[in-house]
Amino acid sequence: MDLDTYASEHKELEIYEIVKSVEIGKKDNTYRIEVLRDCSAQNVSFCVRAYVRELVSINRESFRNDATDNRLVEDRHIWADFSDFPCVNMPDPEIALSQALGFLAERAHK
Repeated sequence: MDLDTYASEHKELEIYEIVKSVEIGKKDNTYRIEVLRDCSAQNVSFCVRAYVRELVSINRESFRNDATDNRLVEDRHIWADFSDFPCVNMPDPEIALSQALGFLAERAHK
């Protein structure tokens, strides 16, 4: 079963297909933009989700299974929602991506 058929049979759900994913940046400042097709929409529509790569420290004390592992804190990178990314909703995936890249360029000059 394809996504469009599934979406038409499950109208109560929001269903998105990732049609393009790009990562932009450098080691300490990396972003991910996903262009999604809204399979639930009446008309063809593409939106974006944006994430920023963040370094987090995890307290391993409660997760430690190996008594020989003495590291109490472990650093990991995660993808966090880019909270103030503007809404992008376009009829074409390339236009949606272009608009999202424009926002990132604007932000870089601030």
